[in-house]
Amino acid sequence: YEQAEVLFFDDFEDYPNFSFNFSPWTLIDLDGSPTYGFNNISFPNEYQPMAFIIFNPSATTPPMTALNAFSGSKVVASFSADGSPNNDWMITPNISLKNNSRLRFWAKAHSNQFGLERLKVGVATENTSPENFVFIQDSPYLEIPTEWTEFLISLSDYDNQDVYLAFNCVSDDAWVLY
Repeated sequence: YEQAEVLFFDDFEDYPNFSFNFSPWTLIDLDGSPTYGFNNISFPNEYQPMAFIIFNPSATTPPMTALNAFSGSKVVASFSADGSPNNDWMITPNISLKNNSRLRFWAKAHSNQFGLERLKVGVATENTSPENFVFIQDSPYLEIPTEWTEFLISLSDYDNQDVYLAFNCVSDDAWVLY
């Protein structure tokens, strides 16, 4: 594809480690459940109810050497809800789209041991309330592979409009979506 003008970008490097509030993103945890963690590895805010967290594998105790961020040292992560399916939202600030707009992002599942992570992508033109989003992926949800994978989704139906984009983790008893 041709090189496009980037209208919004975030690599999550500038946010504090293990924060689960990181403006300008809107984060909504609709399942409200405590979350999973890791055996023999600890980190701040582990097991807390949350939508997404700024996760730095090199800052866990002990450091997680097998997990690498796509770039830099941090990832944004949605840990599986304990006892219910995830319903976790991460929503961009308002973006003014131009022509032939596309959403490009990289994602991976921590493991496929309990099934792949599930992600829905939505667009809203009014505000960040989850009920306003229209899901735009080609299937009920995207299944996220265990290797870093690039996703490119057309937003051309919303060209020249102001939109919010949502990443809605709907995994069911998997583990961690990055």
